[in-house]
Amino acid sequence: MKRWKIAAVDDNEDILYTITEICRASEIEVAACRDYHEAQRALNRGDIDLFLVDFHMPEKDGTEVVRMIRRVNRTVPIVMLTIEDSPEVVRRVKEAGANDFAVKPIRAIDLLSRIESHLKYHSQAQFYTDRTAGINAATLEKLVKQMEQYETAVEIETIAGDCKISVKSVYRYVRYMTEEGLLQAEYVYQGNKKGRPRTLYRLLRKGS
Repeated sequence: MKRWKIAAVDDNEDILYTITEICRASEIEVAACRDYHEAQRALNRGDIDLFLVDFHMPEKDGTEVVRMIRRVNRTVPIVMLTIEDSPEVVRRVKEAGANDFAVKPIRAIDLLSRIESHLKYHSQAQFYTDRTAGINAATLEKLVKQMEQYETAVEIETIAGDCKISVKSVYRYVRYMTEEGLLQAEYVYQGNKKGRPRTLYRLLRKGS
């Protein structure tokens, strides 16, 4: 039987301890992450089945953590923890890409029910694929930030040179980002449109 592993992202040590103890009863392993960077490292390991993310955190809040996760993995379940349940908070949680939210203070039965429901549904639906294999969150974020600097569509060689990453690696990330709807490919012919066109890429921003 598969032993589930989740990542709990919260700057409060007491909350992390509480979540760990709640999950222990169902034999769910918890990777405690105290900030954005520890969550990123957990994501890069590739063994997390679900993320619990606190909404209010210093430096980078929960919505930024969720967006970072979604840039790499579109399907892993994410549950946001928040002390508020206002329409504005719910909207921000959903827009960031979280699947669900739970209101603090944590109620063991409610939280465990949400975690187990998402884990079981995700497993039964067989959402996992190998498309994220070899995709590193930090590298992907670096590429996205570089793409944000370009005013026009650019070639892979340009991206590779500016990021100081091999063309082969950039090609793999560009293909992934295009499949995920982060980039758009544009084809430009030289002169009389004979021969193979150049392929250029531009970042798709919200509203594009």
